[in-house]
Amino acid sequence: MLTKPDLRDEKIMACLRHAYGLDIATVSFLPLGADFNTAVYRVTTTDGADHFLKLRRGEFLEASVSVPKYLADLVVSSK
Repeated sequence: MLTKPDLRDEKIMACLRHAYGLDIATVSFLPLGADFNTAVYRVTTTDGADHFLKLRRGEFLEASVSVPKYLADLVVSSK
C-alpha cells in the first residue's frame, strides 16, 4: 500500500501495548509494497528497538503466519 490508511497512530500504539505489552515511541508508515490490502510500518519502542509491523485487511489466512514462523524456527548451519 502506497497511501497511508485512515488509521490513527495512537490506535496502533494502544493495540500493540494491549496485545504485546510494547511501549511505543513512534509509528512511521512506510509506503512500500504493491498489495492494496497491506500497510507496513516501522514501530520504535521507548527503549529504541525498531520493529516491522504489517497490517492486513481482509480474510486471515493461517499460512501467512505459520509458514514464516516455521521457517524462522528452522536452524540452518552454515558449516
